[in-house]
Amino acid sequence: MAEKKPFEPITNLITKTILQSSFHIFIGKKTALIEFTSRQSGRFVRQPIHYFREDKIIHAFCEKGKDWWKNIRGGAPVKLVLDGKKYQGWANVIEEKTRIIKEWRAFFKSLSGRNLTEDELANRKIVDESLSIMNQIDKSVLVTIQLS
Repeated sequence: MAEKKPFEPITNLITKTILQSSFHIFIGKKTALIEFTSRQSGRFVRQPIHYFREDKIIHAFCEKGKDWWKNIRGGAPVKLVLDGKKYQGWANVIEEKTRIIKEWRAFFKSLSGRNLTEDELANRKIVDESLSIMNQIDKSVLVTIQLS
């Protein structure tokens, strides 16, 4: 399970507020707000996500310890706030490791402008100073959203 971060509820509230305002440009181009209905409570949920985009497909990596993505397992309609604009789409959760590795490669290429080599993946090289790719993949699921 993901470790609890004491200020996460506050930072999420601030992020959600900013993403829905005209100040969304200060958050960055890789943060969006996903909106969906909780399957258990029936409540409307807003969750900030970090994403990369391929045309009309949005990819977001989420920690397995977070529960929100379980609401869209098997597919679900969602709304997405990107760059201050609302979009509708269909979200799916991908938990297969090989597909996640493929998408991680595309994600890092989109950030760094270069492809990850087989050696970097196989040898668990550090991509950032605190996490190896393989460690992050083991702790992640992939949420894909097909925009309407």
